[in-house]
Amino acid sequence: MIRHDCCVFYHASPVKDLRTIIPKKEVVHNKGRYHRYACLATSPAQAFYWANLLSADRGGGTWYIYEVAVPHNEIVEDCRGGYHFEGVGRRTFAKNVTEHTDMDGEVCVFLPVQVSGVFATVHFEPETLTNGKKSYF
Repeated sequence: MIRHDCCVFYHASPVKDLRTIIPKKEVVHNKGRYHRYACLATSPAQAFYWANLLSADRGGGTWYIYEVAVPHNEIVEDCRGGYHFEGVGRRTFAKNVTEHTDMDGEVCVFLPVQVSGVFATVHFEPETLTNGKKSYF
């Protein structure tokens, strides 16, 4: 979502009280260099999808959907229908990213970004996870 002062994305995390999203995932390039990135979602629905999916790997628990403020002219990578490590993304300004219609995908940031608030808190019980049993989606 584009606001007058920033673009709003979402981040799913089991960590309570996040204030800043710091890029920590590493990708190694073919020349041995690497960079770090963090993943954001373009909508609350996409963030809930990721929280549900990722919590299944961790046996459930409480997850937080954070609103994240990204400056309009921040360079991000818009990965539609795929992921950064697959090389499907394109670098662009945050203000050029529109909501993804497919839940698969992510928006990658390469610099720390501020959390502007908690959008939702959800608790996943082990018996409701996406592991062949019930799912929220």
